[in-house]
Amino acid sequence: MKTLLLVVVVALFVSAQPAAPRIQSGDFLVTYDDRGVTGIANPGDRFGAQVLAYALAKYGATHDMPPDGNLWFDKNKNRWYSHPAVRREDSRAFMDRQLQAGLAVRGWMEAAYYLLGSDFTGSSDSGSLSYMAKMGGWGILDYGINFATEPWDWLQLGYASYLSSWALMNTGRPDTNYGFWFPGPENDGASGWQFTTSKWARGWIRKEMPRGPWHYDGEIDLGYGAGIRMATTLVAQDPIFGLVAYGGALSSRAGGFGVVPRDGLRQRFCVMLAGSAVRAAGGQASSGPARKLRLELDRDGFTAGAPVSFDGELRRVAFTLENRTGEPHQTTLRLSLPEGRRYEVRQDGQVVALRPTGNFDYPQAALLRVKTASSRVEILGR
Repeated sequence: MKTLLLVVVVALFVSAQPAAPRIQSGDFLVTYDDRGVTGIANPGDRFGAQVLAYALAKYGATHDMPPDGNLWFDKNKNRWYSHPAVRREDSRAFMDRQLQAGLAVRGWMEAAYYLLGSDFTGSSDSGSLSYMAKMGGWGILDYGINFATEPWDWLQLGYASYLSSWALMNTGRPDTNYGFWFPGPENDGASGWQFTTSKWARGWIRKEMPRGPWHYDGEIDLGYGAGIRMATTLVAQDPIFGLVAYGGALSSRAGGFGVVPRDGLRQRFCVMLAGSAVRAAGGQASSGPARKLRLELDRDGFTAGAPVSFDGELRRVAFTLENRTGEPHQTTLRLSLPEGRRYEVRQDGQVVALRPTGNFDYPQAALLRVKTASSRVEILGR
């Protein structure tokens, strides 16, 4: 069963389409058959609570699955498990339970760069910033964007998780001798495995090390892979700080706002507003339901240094599309748009057809034809 679950979560992370019974088996196990969240991978391992469980819970909360009989057999208990009634609400309830378990082994209070948003190995005074900082952080950020009724704290912590383990990277310029942790051009671009938070400690890899990144890269590539999945420029109307941009430089302008993407990928953009409109002065919201607009490009990206513009009512979002290969091709623009309004997409003034996708995260998409070095894309609400 452990092998089955690992196959499921890897499949979900790489957007493969595994056979439905495999996903269903893993989802039923964590939703109905075993409430021990942290025991999914190994007993007591935070990987289960922070990574596997959320991926499975999200699948169950967003897909209808039929009832079954004798789905899987537990050889230790000598019994079959069946599920005569399967509900999305049960997976959704498990999602909340799983996230609370994940927070128990994640830094959310102290703002040290090696603690905030990080996972903990054993305890916060021994190790942090492993690959699970970002992999588990993906679930926290996704929950804030897609499910939380009060998303603002989840967005803060999720984005802190995205930023956290980049601190393991050893990078620099010639004038800084190519890196803080391990200087020298031969170490430029290298990365540690995780972080020793004590002044001196013995890691679980049985090596004595001073405070700082481990001198092996180990599994951190898994975390950076999750980081690529998380990378987005996110504008949120925080109840304390007002309108803020995570991974971007925000400014007011005539008719709305502009944000220069600085998330490192420049392919995703999201705006989450607490009210029906936002005024440029102070970014305060009027009354009304929370609204969200998300977009993602499957290739190319936003032009470096050029702002993505939007107005306070989310009637218009515009950006300059950068042709990153220099050749004619097609790019898919995936969209999640506010309810109660009709939208159209225009590329260089020409209307581009919107089509349904059946995808929970991005229910609509438009196919952009990229022929020149750049083009102007607008999303307009009526």
